[in-house]
Amino acid sequence: MRPNHSVCLPARRFGRNPSIRARSLLAWALLNFAVRSASASHCEPHPYSTCVPSNQQWLAAAPSPFAALPQARVLEGARLSLALAGVYQYQPLQLEAPSPDPDGRSVALVEHVVDSQLLFAAGLGYGFEFTSALRLVAHQQGSGIGAARSRSESSLAASAIRDPLLGIAYALIAREPRERSYALKLRSDFSLPLGDTESFASEPGSVVAPALTFEWQAGRVSVAGDAGLRLRPTETLADIRYGNQLSFGTGVSVAAIERTLFLAAEATALPGLEGAPETPDGAEARWIPAEWALTLSLHWSQVYSLLASAGGGLPFSSRSGGTDADESFVGLGAPQVRTLVMLRVTSPSPP
Repeated sequence: MRPNHSVCLPARRFGRNPSIRARSLLAWALLNFAVRSASASHCEPHPYSTCVPSNQQWLAAAPSPFAALPQARVLEGARLSLALAGVYQYQPLQLEAPSPDPDGRSVALVEHVVDSQLLFAAGLGYGFEFTSALRLVAHQQGSGIGAARSRSESSLAASAIRDPLLGIAYALIAREPRERSYALKLRSDFSLPLGDTESFASEPGSVVAPALTFEWQAGRVSVAGDAGLRLRPTETLADIRYGNQLSFGTGVSVAAIERTLFLAAEATALPGLEGAPETPDGAEARWIPAEWALTLSLHWSQVYSLLASAGGGLPFSSRSGGTDADESFVGLGAPQVRTLVMLRVTSPSPP
């Protein structure tokens, strides 16, 4: 058993009882529908909205060798995990504004931001897992929304409270043959709009994020994938409509030193599903914030682990038509640089 990672349990524990699985799927669907139906924007309509969070990456709350990609295995019943993370981002929200300069004018709404996050996960038994995250902007710098709306001086608060996250997951499949193993997890995350709306720290409203996570492991190598949705009210920021998104993630991890040192690479993308607003020059924007990350995690006991990760944005977004030639760039919400450090404490497996 690997310390600090969620544990692969025999197949007879999860998913064998069709009645339990059917009730779990029905409850999951009803929960997502109820939260989604209650969602409505709490932001003042404006073509330059502040209800676009500067940190759009949701960290893995349960033990995982990746920074953002969750594992497909759940914690055993009664196991707990608590993590404290510090995240730095460089230019997560930057706009290109009209200017007499042929190269345009870059407006860094948020240029530097440091977050602190408290992540919690609990194994509930019967294949269920609960997760949560409390997030705080410890310090940020940038021009704020005033520079985009009226070219005024910075109006960005130095600190802010972000929306909290809650999640529930159910292990659909968790099998572990002798040499190879695979798992499939159904999960839903929920973002509650309790953060500061004027500081790029809050969503437009409640966010419902259903997803499926898959993992396949052979020896020391593990391959993971994640696909889902983020459903939210829509707001506009310049030529981007921030609303419903697809979510994709994939990663590979290797146990360089068995049970002690793990190396991982991951990539995530959040393609927008809303059409782009019209622009004066007729340009069309395709918004796909995407990121890559390399992660190292060190486990010096079954209880304590340290994770360090670094990465940045991928130029998957594009703008075509209008007066400018087609171009690709890092999408709004994906930083040029992201680094994080996470210290985690996880209760040991029961005997």
